Amino acid sequence: DALPIYQRLSLGAGVLATYALRQTGAKDLTLEYGDYGKPYLARACGIHFNLSHSGTLAVCAVSDHPVGIDVEQLREFPDLVADRCFTAEECLWMGKQTDRSRAAFRLWTRKESYMKLSGEGLHMNIESFSVMPDSDVSQEYCFTETEINAHLISVCTAQQQSAKFTEF
Repeated sequence: DALPIYQRLSLGAGVLATYALRQTGAKDLTLEYGDYGKPYLARACGIHFNLSHSGTLAVCAVSDHPVGIDVEQLREFPDLVADRCFTAEECLWMGKQTDRSRAAFRLWTRKESYMKLSGEGLHMNIESFSVMPDSDVSQEYCFTETEINAHLISVCTAQQQSAKFTEF
């Protein structure tokens, strides 16, 4: 039996992480997990990584500082999710955009990448903070975004630590 797509993407993300971490010189890829489940290298101080997958794409971010990454396949964004997950300011901004779903996924991937960088993930209250350009989060952290094959990707790093993208 072939593995379901979700399991194949998880496996692909793991292979991608192994490759990317080896490229940094990490030899021991033994993982440990933070209080909220974020994996980290047990014996490689100074190497941080994060994974995500959606649709047909798996992505990995590696940095010498804490990093978060999220990818989402572009599709129709559910109104109910937007109402529950975005601040009033974010909803107002999203409503002014030509492509509401693309704008919603831009906000969503920024929020997810920030929550993953923090190590708290979905334990954070997603509607309690804004990722708009003038927000406290955006003043302290840098978001780098790109689109690959109808998938939107956001990487969150410390301020002045913008990301670069490489496709494999």
